[in-house]
Amino acid sequence: MMGLILKDYYSLKNYLLKQLLVGLAVCLVVSVIIESAGFLPIMLMLMTVNASISAFAIDESAKWDGYALTLPLTRAQIVLARYLFAAGSLLLTGAVGAVLGILLDSIVFHAGALEVLGATAGVFLVYLLMNVLSLPVYYKMGVEKARLITIILYLVPFAIFVGILPSIDLTVLEALPLGWIAAGFAAAVLLLTVLSCLLSVRIYRGKEF
Repeated sequence: MMGLILKDYYSLKNYLLKQLLVGLAVCLVVSVIIESAGFLPIMLMLMTVNASISAFAIDESAKWDGYALTLPLTRAQIVLARYLFAAGSLLLTGAVGAVLGILLDSIVFHAGALEVLGATAGVFLVYLLMNVLSLPVYYKMGVEKARLITIILYLVPFAIFVGILPSIDLTVLEALPLGWIAAGFAAAVLLLTVLSCLLSVRIYRGKEF
């Protein structure tokens, strides 16, 4: 399992390092301009959202799946490794970004570490949700055909947030403790992740390479 995760990392190592180094420099400047240390981990994680999608493209071009199935690996293990890579990439960049954000905040803004950690945790869950919604589509349709569908999937939550939520009475939610809301959202994302992984395994088992 770890070998599969490392395979994705090694195949994207140069891409990820370049993205993160350039992104780090840009995010530091923008964070200072907008006076928000929380912007740093948010943007660093955004740069790794599509890492798992890029891994799909590399696998397709190298015809990896056909080779992988000759190894002592189950299809479920191959799918689970991709999910772990996606979540691990987000978690790692989020942790690095949070540490750097807290350091920047302590030096420049003094808003408090909790603000940075809260923003990082919330956006991590949102980005993870974006990944788990798109991964089954890529397993079903392949990289080229799935790109447009993925864009639509990403736009739907944004449209709901901008177009529908403002017209809904959320006073009931305002009465709930923030910790309950956060825990409920985290549990929902976890459940969707499990369901998404099971769906991807089912799709992958039915494919021929």
